[in-house]
Amino acid sequence: EMWADDETVEFFKRAYQPTGPGQNGGRVMWISAADTQPSDLAYVRSGILYAMAIHADPVTIRQGVTFCVDVTKSKVINEDQAQSKRLQTVNQSYPTRPQVIMIAGASTPVRIVINGLIKVASVFTKQKILDRITFVSIQEAVEMLPPGSAPVDAGGEGGGIDDLEIWAKQRLAAFPTPNLDPDAEDEFEA
Repeated sequence: EMWADDETVEFFKRAYQPTGPGQNGGRVMWISAADTQPSDLAYVRSGILYAMAIHADPVTIRQGVTFCVDVTKSKVINEDQAQSKRLQTVNQSYPTRPQVIMIAGASTPVRIVINGLIKVASVFTKQKILDRITFVSIQEAVEMLPPGSAPVDAGGEGGGIDDLEIWAKQRLAAFPTPNLDPDAEDEFEA
């Protein structure tokens, strides 16, 4: 059970923000730059838990997500850039359908680094996805979301979610799983 790992849960609560739905009805994924780097295992586990919880409804799966990366706490020079690049690769491997990609709060040096990364990613990424990336202020990101959907840390209401861990556990518990019993009548069970 991934929730049993204290480091995973701690990073989950620090890096991911509770949010409501975006303009298209799909969930908003709001990732905040964490001030500490967890182990690779905790990073991957927390990312899986968040990505699965965000996508645990049919509207988000069909309509896609509004993706916001809050880089206000990020540093241009990272003590362990190799680890950072490995973990960024892991984050990019989660299946998502981003309709809007906002990079919020980036200073000029951070924008230069991010633009360099985008240039490298352009070799592997479709142009229509790259065209969805915009640099915005935190306030502009909040204004692009429906009222109440922005995280509390950004001045919103967090989609009415008081505890991100409880919310994620509830969504994951309700996620339909395939019934692998060949004699079962129903293909999925709640």
